[in-house]
Amino acid sequence: MPLQMSFVFSEKMERDGELSYIGRINLMSIRDFILDNQLSGIDTIRLHPKNFDSFVLDYREYYGESMKLPFFMFDTQIEEDTKSQVPADRVMVVIDESRPTRIEIENEPIYATIYRCGFCGNVVNSCGGEFDPDTRREKTRILEDKKNIVTQQHVRGRCCRSLW
Repeated sequence: MPLQMSFVFSEKMERDGELSYIGRINLMSIRDFILDNQLSGIDTIRLHPKNFDSFVLDYREYYGESMKLPFFMFDTQIEEDTKSQVPADRVMVVIDESRPTRIEIENEPIYATIYRCGFCGNVVNSCGGEFDPDTRREKTRILEDKKNIVTQQHVRGRCCRSLW
């Protein structure tokens, strides 16, 4: 199904936190908004949760795959508003010079999933087996340092076999 075109009616962004109405929020309208307002890598677009969900679904329909987060379009990060600052059908641009850029995030090593025992929380492998002490320390260090980019999944750990 092809994307429907939306037209962007906005003036040049002049200040941080400004709300703009851009019509139907989809891939094309966000793309046009970024290009029209000359947004850069220090800018973040925040969308209302309803609009962010429809944006993600639009992405999935167009590309046939899930959208990876954090999501960048032309080096501008697009994220869901978690603080209830953005009303529905509006776009907020936040300028944050301290935010890591796309290149810094992409160069960060990604540890897709670390498995933990669902009973005691011990770090285990995907089958629930225990690691040697050095590997366990390394996995625990990764969890402590990179908890925001690591997915934790609970499995039945062999360390708590008596609780099965």
